[in-house]
Order: sequence, then C-alpha cells, then structure tokens
Amino acid sequence: MTTTSKRIIIKTQADAVAYLTSVGCQHLDSLGDDGRLCIERRCHRCGGSGIYTQYHGTCFACAGQRSTWTERPNVIAFARNHRTKAAARANRDAKRVAAATEASAEGRAWLEANGMTEMAEGLNMNSSISSERLLWGLVSNCLQFGSMTEKQATFARSLIVQIAERKVQDARKIDAPTGRVAVTGQIVARKISENAYGSTDRITVLVETEAGTWTLNCTTPSAITGASPRRGDMVSLTATVEPSDTDPSFAFGKRPSKATMVKATEETKAMTTTHYSCLYRQPGHATVPQGYTLLERGRMDLMLGTYWRRTDLPVGDTPYGLISYPAPLDDPASWDLKEVQP
Repeated sequence: MTTTSKRIIIKTQADAVAYLTSVGCQHLDSLGDDGRLCIERRCHRCGGSGIYTQYHGTCFACAGQRSTWTERPNVIAFARNHRTKAAARANRDAKRVAAATEASAEGRAWLEANGMTEMAEGLNMNSSISSERLLWGLVSNCLQFGSMTEKQATFARSLIVQIAERKVQDARKIDAPTGRVAVTGQIVARKISENAYGSTDRITVLVETEAGTWTLNCTTPSAITGASPRRGDMVSLTATVEPSDTDPSFAFGKRPSKATMVKATEETKAMTTTHYSCLYRQPGHATVPQGYTLLERGRMDLMLGTYWRRTDLPVGDTPYGLISYPAPLDDPASWDLKEVQP
C-alpha cells in the first residue's frame, strides 16, 4: 500500500523557504545571501565530544577527528531532499499501520472464533496476577500476528481456567482474624530461603471456614519439620495472627506452636529417616525419600567461585541432625541424593 498525496513543487528559493517553513525547519535562520544554509553537525555517536564514553575512550565513529563540522547545502537541494525523505517515511508508516490493522482484525476474528473475546477484553497488563499478565501477552501477540499457535491456544485456555478458578476463590475470601488463633488448613506453598544469617523455612496455609477462606503465612513449626511438610498436606497449629496491610484476607503468623500433621500426601508418606556419617561433620539423620541416602558434596564459595569445603547438609536448619526437603524430589540427583542399591 502506497500513500499518494499532492506533490509539493520546489523550483525556486521561495518555494524551498515556504516548504521548510511549513515543516518547521530550524535551519532557515542560517540562510545566507548566497542561497545556502549553514548547518552545524555533530557525530551521531559521541555528540561532538570526540569521546564515546569515559571507559571506551576515543569515539569509534569519528575517531575524535571530525566530531563536529559545518555543512552549507543549497536551500533548494536541501528542501527537495527533505521532501523525498518525508514522503518515504510517510509511506513506510502507512504500510506499517495498514499491516497492523489487518493483523489486528484477523486476530480479533480468531479470538471470537475460539471463544476468547470476552476474556481478552477485561485483561490488564499491569495486573498483579501472573496468569492474567501471561494471557494478556498471548492476546497481544494474537492481535499483532493474526492468530495463535496450537500450543499457545492450549496454554491460553489453561490460563482462562486458572483465572476463572481464582475469581471463584477470591469471591470466598474473608478478612483474617487477629490475635492468638488455632487453625487447620492445607499447605499451598513452602519456601526455604538462605542468606548470610542462616536459612528461613516458611509455609503458607489456606484456612477454610464456613464464612469463607483466608491465608496464613508463618515459619514452619519445628514439630512438623521432620515430617517434611509439603504442598497439599493438612496441618493444624496455633499462632499469633496479624492481617496484612495490603490484603485483609492474607495474614502473617508469629510464634507457631502445637503443630501437628492432620493429613499427609503420598509424597510425604514416602519420606523416610536415614542415618549418615561424613568426614567433616558429626553424624546425624535426615528425612529423605525411601530408597535414597544423602551424598556428600562440596560447597561453593560465592566470592571465589570454587569449592572450598565439604558439607553433607544441602538444606537444613541446624549444623547437624534433622533436615528436610521443601519440594517433591522429581530429580534426586539435583538434591544430592544417592539411590540405595537393592
């Protein structure tokens, strides 16, 4: 598609000045009596300083020799060149807009044919929900390219189901209580993080009541750490609950106690306790999957990037003794486990 417009005729100096004035050219003030402009140019890389950056030294584009210079083009030739470039730029922009409009129309038709139009209209790219942001990205690509691939469409449908389920869950949310509360709920997340001061083990529990649901986040009680609690397990505990300032249905728990495992998943039941001995630490015992034992490994020094000592506890709360793993061990080798030969 090519944009056609009335051609501007530039034959005389007056025509050139009129054209440059209409497009807002800033160089007309330098027009001399000889019909030439005086234009100060600068290197497009260093901006006329001759130095690319303080770390790279001399500009590689102008070599520091021609960082600034002066051009004196004829005003008529300058105006004609400006007109040619402006027309080419307008044609490129028109083609780009036409292609984008056509692809957007095809994308909307594809969304409507696949029953995703209603869901796509209510998306927000700045949503705090990751599934909505992912779906927004897929819809944007669909409007840009005209359709989705088969895998993208399958993923988009799964995201729509997740968003619908989340809306149902959000509708049942209630404000979390305050004070010392005894709760029973399902673990929906467990996270173990390590820093310079040690490790932190926290669980997130979804508490369901007759009035609705709310979520509690607290440190993993030591009474159930040995049982290796994981997502899906039912636990019971008592903690001092304080609702979050940003989400009343989400609360933080302090000093959890009286914790017990109400119902464990099959993965948790498959865990067993094994004893180990090592070269550089006292012997102890660890909770690992049945049929596996701990394997010693070196610990990497984050500053030097080298292995400087050995350790037998990849995840743990104490120097020796009972440790546990935070997630199902789909790949035992990555958790420093060694399969026991039958």
